[in-house]
Amino acid sequence: MPSLIQKHKEQEIVVKLKKFSSVMSQALTMAVQNEGEIPNWGLGKSGTGLEESDDELANSALAKKKFLDIITKYLKYTEYHPIDSEATIYDRYTLDGTKFDFFAKRVVLPDGISIVGATILSPDCKQVRGASRALQNICGELFVDINGKKGPNATGKDVFLFYYNRFGQLIPVGSAADTVFTFEQLCNKSKTNNLNGYGCTAWVMYNENMDYLHCDDLSWNGKYKCK
Repeated sequence: MPSLIQKHKEQEIVVKLKKFSSVMSQALTMAVQNEGEIPNWGLGKSGTGLEESDDELANSALAKKKFLDIITKYLKYTEYHPIDSEATIYDRYTLDGTKFDFFAKRVVLPDGISIVGATILSPDCKQVRGASRALQNICGELFVDINGKKGPNATGKDVFLFYYNRFGQLIPVGSAADTVFTFEQLCNKSKTNNLNGYGCTAWVMYNENMDYLHCDDLSWNGKYKCK
């Protein structure tokens, strides 16, 4: 019975993640249609907040706010907190359970799903994350928490990472074409890495399971399920 309950919870996450992807994809498409391609939005570069100077942190915060100010025009939401001092901040964990930095509730959608992080890696959208056209025009990343502040607040469990590109496409991280945040290295609970869990999103979206929580020998070219 416990395993059936766990599988049911995992399928709920699959459904919610796909719903978020659909909603955010529509918002990005509308934003690009009305505002132009993302390199024309006048964004500055933002980082993750790690090892940045005070000036870099301030500029990073402004860049993230400008991006979120634009995208929220095309989203229905119940809360919007682009500035750290206004946002609910809580501890974050990796897939293997390592405590690492924090998440902040930026945008809360009507169903409780929250955007808890945004980066602008490349204002001109020239980041390369893989061989495909979509992955050669990456602007930044979005972190989404499926159940808000409720635990476990861990990447690959209830928090997932997407890229967005210059054309307004939302791309799940960790696909077979992704050469930076790979599934094999960054979606494996047996590995200790601050970014562990980043590579799980595409697996959940495309394979519609979270079996990587139960076995460590899955791969895009091999097993798609534990059994």
